[in-house]
Amino acid sequence: YPTGQPFWASASQMRVDLNEVRATVDPNKEFVTLDQMVLVGHSMGGLVSRLQTVDSGDAFWRILSDRPFDELDAASNIKNEIRDVLFFKANPSVKRVVTIGTPHRGSSFANNFTRWLAHRVIRLPDIVSGNRLKQIRNRDEIFKNKEILATKTSIDSLSPGSPFLAELLNRKSAPWVQLHNIVGNVEKRQYFGIAGELKPTNSDGIVATESSTFDTAVSSIEVNARHQDIQSQPKTILEVRRILLEHITDIRQAKAAHQLRLGTNQSQQRDLSGNRAQQA
Repeated sequence: YPTGQPFWASASQMRVDLNEVRATVDPNKEFVTLDQMVLVGHSMGGLVSRLQTVDSGDAFWRILSDRPFDELDAASNIKNEIRDVLFFKANPSVKRVVTIGTPHRGSSFANNFTRWLAHRVIRLPDIVSGNRLKQIRNRDEIFKNKEILATKTSIDSLSPGSPFLAELLNRKSAPWVQLHNIVGNVEKRQYFGIAGELKPTNSDGIVATESSTFDTAVSSIEVNARHQDIQSQPKTILEVRRILLEHITDIRQAKAAHQLRLGTNQSQQRDLSGNRAQQA
């Protein structure tokens, strides 16, 4: 996805892409393994992945407006674009998500200077730019908060004060999803970074450890690495491998249990048929 665009726009596109892939490679939904997907997302990719696992309800729309969505006065294509971003269901085929150095609570790196710089160098298509807001005829009446639709870059969207981030943090993933977390916590020497004892900095240099920690994760580890390097560290790779092997084991155990239940039911049916035959 374009790394410069807001993560909620990328999540909307990913929902479309996942559906198109499934429709192309398995139109009849015959391959059950495609219902056991694991998404692994680094940095903003973790937010894009998490948005595949939650039901929006009208929570994200309520950030913008207290009025019903149907009252939005705009061309149908614009209404559809906004609806696709703000209203969605959890993907039933995604069973696990691994987030790596993900700013669940935003990043202080998204400050005034970096946001100004991003506006200067990032150019986005109209679908996620402020031009869409101008094409909503009753925008002044319907919106109480235009920030989401006016957000133009990924750095804007990762501000710690983003209401979209706060709402996503509060949304529970679907009950069939397990979340795993890998957090960066780079160590530096305590005196100017060149002398003294090595100590954790509670950050990966971009995202604070507190921000990248997700409370409901079933597993969480810290890796001594910078934000841009954490995904390639041996400890990270081994943890992702462990999670994938655990996922395979769980699938096999569930399959074996299902076959056992199926065999038990068939045996009971045979016994019942035999008893009826004897009675007859």
